[in-house]
Amino acid sequence: MSRIEQEKELKENPEVNPFVLQFLEAESYQEKQVIFQKESDKMTKKDLENIALSMDMILSDFSQEELIQQIWNQLRTLQKFEINRPKLDEKW
Repeated sequence: MSRIEQEKELKENPEVNPFVLQFLEAESYQEKQVIFQKESDKMTKKDLENIALSMDMILSDFSQEELIQQIWNQLRTLQKFEINRPKLDEKW
């Protein structure tokens, strides 16, 4: 299932945590970091797995705390590279 299909499925499922939807709709990794930092303690393991999958992370048998740390590390890495990436309408 592609990331777009996963996000569509999550949006159509009324049981999805609204914070997960906020995370998916955030336009930058910095926004995602802010949402995740504020709300990760309110998310279930399933919510965390959905977030990890939306970032193309490979899931292992992590505990909930380990998964939070793995997602946080991934967000920090992606946000670091997002700053230096030119926008589509900018010249290289």
